[in-house]
Amino acid sequence: MTRSSSVWLASDPLILASKSSARAALLRGAGFVFSTHPANLDERAFEASLKPEEREAASLALKLACEKARLVGVLNHNAWVLGADQTLAIDDVLLHKSSTREAAYRQIEMLAGRTHQLFSAIAVARNDEVIWSHCERVDLTMRALSSDAINAYLDCALPDCLSAVGCFHWEGLGRHLFQAVEGRDDAILGLPLDAMIGFFRSAGCLKF
Repeated sequence: MTRSSSVWLASDPLILASKSSARAALLRGAGFVFSTHPANLDERAFEASLKPEEREAASLALKLACEKARLVGVLNHNAWVLGADQTLAIDDVLLHKSSTREAAYRQIEMLAGRTHQLFSAIAVARNDEVIWSHCERVDLTMRALSSDAINAYLDCALPDCLSAVGCFHWEGLGRHLFQAVEGRDDAILGLPLDAMIGFFRSAGCLKF
């Protein structure tokens, strides 16, 4: 897509502060031309620095998205920097990525047959200031899974699934794990498009 066919009108560039291919595909599909500059952030150290109430799932997703946008904004003068992050919780317990097959098995076993919450947050920064942020919640119900089914899934999905909280990629094999979802696909994939487009339109960044 060339810049002339892009919806982007602003003279300053758009930067996606994420290495997520799913987010980039959503943004590209919506007509945006942008560059990528993943934020250099130790997420667990940043989380540990927050107050307890700021480490709740929805708040943490927003804090992470804002900090990623801000860090990249500082390095890219006057650019519009879009940061994003997601957290996942079940019964108000925050989950993190698994590093081994055994940990992945335990996490899927815990989620199987139950509903958990995914919080998808985005933020926009210019220079060192976050000027807008938004968070959406999605409720996902995983179907009941036998031990054999979990192992069969992991045989197919490893090692890629370890890069995702919950050990699933919605855009891939992870979709087979679910029986019901309340929320939008773009939020599950990490980029709530309607809210983002609405912000950029109100800021005068879009052609229409």
